[in-house]
Amino acid sequence: MIKKTYRLRIFLLLFCFALLFCIVEVRLYILQIRQHTHYQNRANAQHNKTIFITPRRGEILDRNHKTLATSALRYSVYVTPSLITKNHVSLAGDLAEILSHPHKKISEILQKTTARPSPLVRKISRAKMNQIHAVAQSYGLPKYAIYFHKESKRLYAKDHLCASVIGFTTIDDHGDNKGIAGLEYLYDDQIRGEYKRLKMRQSAVRQYLDPFLEEDLAPSFGNSLVLTIDKTIQYVVEKELRAAVSQYEADGGVAIVMATKTGEILAMANCPSFDPNEFSKYPDKYRGNRCITDPIEPGSVLKIFTLAALLDENLTTVDEMLDCENGVTNINGRRISDSGGHILGIVPVRDAFVWSSNVGICKLACRLEPEVFYPHLRQFGFGEKTGIDLPGEESGKVYPLSKWTVLSRTSVPIGYEIATTALQIVTATSAIANEGLLMRPYIVREILDYNGQSVKTVQPQVVRQAVKHSTADIIMELMEGVVKEGTGKNAAIEGYRVAGKTGTTRKSHVKTREYIAGFVGIVPADDPTLTIYTYIDNPNPKKAYFASEVAAPLFKRIAENSLRCLGIPPSVKPVPMFLTSTVPDERPKHHVEKSGPIQAAETMPNVMGLTMVEVKEKLDPLQCPVKFIGSGVVIEQSPPAGASMKTARRCLIVFGSPTAQMLRASTR
Repeated sequence: MIKKTYRLRIFLLLFCFALLFCIVEVRLYILQIRQHTHYQNRANAQHNKTIFITPRRGEILDRNHKTLATSALRYSVYVTPSLITKNHVSLAGDLAEILSHPHKKISEILQKTTARPSPLVRKISRAKMNQIHAVAQSYGLPKYAIYFHKESKRLYAKDHLCASVIGFTTIDDHGDNKGIAGLEYLYDDQIRGEYKRLKMRQSAVRQYLDPFLEEDLAPSFGNSLVLTIDKTIQYVVEKELRAAVSQYEADGGVAIVMATKTGEILAMANCPSFDPNEFSKYPDKYRGNRCITDPIEPGSVLKIFTLAALLDENLTTVDEMLDCENGVTNINGRRISDSGGHILGIVPVRDAFVWSSNVGICKLACRLEPEVFYPHLRQFGFGEKTGIDLPGEESGKVYPLSKWTVLSRTSVPIGYEIATTALQIVTATSAIANEGLLMRPYIVREILDYNGQSVKTVQPQVVRQAVKHSTADIIMELMEGVVKEGTGKNAAIEGYRVAGKTGTTRKSHVKTREYIAGFVGIVPADDPTLTIYTYIDNPNPKKAYFASEVAAPLFKRIAENSLRCLGIPPSVKPVPMFLTSTVPDERPKHHVEKSGPIQAAETMPNVMGLTMVEVKEKLDPLQCPVKFIGSGVVIEQSPPAGASMKTARRCLIVFGSPTAQMLRASTR
């Protein structure tokens, strides 16, 4: 039997265990039942973490996937003024020194009484963030008195490259993620990413237990744009354009390089331009894309399309003799005159175009009834938007027939009383070089997702047949003549056949004498690849203002570099020096002169199909200066066979392949 003293001790021990058990039970009841929700929430907070994913704006790339615009993460500084209770002035001074911001402005932000966080400065470097963090610690500030938030910063290529095309962005709640101009604006829905919140489970050592799913991450990454722009060609075009504007002390200029057969824009430049990294420092007029927003009167460049309409309607031929009346005439009570020193008498239509005779073209254009001419202009796309994928494009102006006057019949054909954008001119000229097919210009060729997979690919699109194939071939031949022997000689490129047209416009809406000097050209003319249009706005007349002096050389420099960038080899072999004659007088044979003609043989022989050596032997007795162009056999001669040589000042012999000879013969 257990002693009485032992029984008491056992009872006390059992009582203690029972009491302890009751306490544990009560505690477990409190933890697991009464406070279940509270502790479950605490557990979730410890094991589940909310991750904020800053949107990443897609890149903008050139046709070779070289970066034109990208995004990077930067730190923005936020402050909670209500948590900063003292030392406002000294703290503001330290922050102003780090950030290079006005002390007064920072002090005003710090002394606000609001509990709502305010941005102090946005998108700073990591180094400055570390400096600010150290300052905050030295002042013993609470955790969220000064804190940092990652935001996206948009970065653009150097040297203002392609600025007017790409555009720029502004700040939203997550950084530079809202497009407000150019491609950044038009394709904003495609480029911008979404701000995402993800809940992830983590271990006690804060390692994530769940994988990041692609469907969760993908929306935060914007798509990238692949442009038709060639970054190297764009750089060259902008450089040459700036140099020309500076050289001629002009107000500005534009230039476009288009792939002739597809409508792809390889370069589009404006001068003056701006830096999209700091766009707010530039006036509005610098930030626009004047290639598509500023219609101008194109001047003599429009003669391309006037003559195309005449040929399409069978109202003239290139060999028709036309009296240009020595550069001055009167039509419907209006005085029409030629300029630039190229005064013509009775010449073929070919020469009237090559030497850009206002008199000759206006006399021909009077055969075109407005009801016939107007639809031809619209067929080339004048008076309507081209449909390029850029915002802000203007349609230009072609007045309706109800507003045409008797003077319109001699104004519109030579590029007045009509307004066209640079893009419309380069697109319409490409149609001439593309067998009459008008292409829709475009600048985005592909859209890629964040994995580099294609989302959309853009293909060349034919708008319509703007002019007959045969007419386009004839105009191309005439445009080659402009560069070979006419007003566009300064656009000639050694080793390449170039077709082009000059256009000098006197501004009609200003009181002072201001001009626009433009040139449009196609190279190589025998295999049209590039169409280039450029104009210089208001060059200093004391320097030069004719398109032949200002715009044609600019075209040449742009074309030479573009051909080199694309690796397009020369197609015309240089003419051996011993077979060429130096002819200082490059004016047409019908140019009015005070001196008498060179004495020569009576008639011009037929040299068609002969080689250079055979031609030289046959023309030696003429005692007339001879100019050879090209190589192969003769495909064109001037004067024609049988023409009198009594008034001839030179012979022009054009060489090419026998196939080219047959093609020329078939279009005449």
